Order: sequence, then C-alpha cells, then structure tokens
Amino acid sequence: MSAERGSLVTMCIAINAIGQLIPPYFIFPRKRFKQEFLVNAPNGSHGCGNSSGWMKEDEFVDYLKHFVKHVKCSPTDPVN
Repeated sequence: MSAERGSLVTMCIAINAIGQLIPPYFIFPRKRFKQEFLVNAPNGSHGCGNSSGWMKEDEFVDYLKHFVKHVKCSPTDPVN
C-alpha cells in the first residue's frame, strides 16, 4: 500500500458461536513492536511486529499464548 494511504495491520480475532470474544491480537509491519501501537485498542489487546506484517510461526505461538490467557483453559477445563 502506498505511504500516503497508510500501512496494513493484520489482526487475529477469536469469537465463538454465542458472540463471546477475546481481545484482538495485532501484527504490525515493523521490525520492532512498541506498546504505543496499541493506544486506543480494546483492553487486553496484544501485538507484535515483523517485517512482513503477516502471521508467521513465532506470531502464531504468541497468539496461542494470548488465547490461552484469555479463555483460561486447562487440562480439566479444555476449550471445545
């Protein structure tokens, strides 16, 4: 995308069938992530940066940790 139109940001969002959701996970097209990128984001949002702005293996693992933190699943109470 051209500089005057801005940059694309990837978001990963999880919503279940009854409308419950966890805070979004943002992937910014930057080498270094700064917490300031999440100003005005929903509470609990998390993010990271990589050169492409797309989700890769490391970002997916980080997103899974974010997911587990918010759904509070455990071996005795799994997410189905």
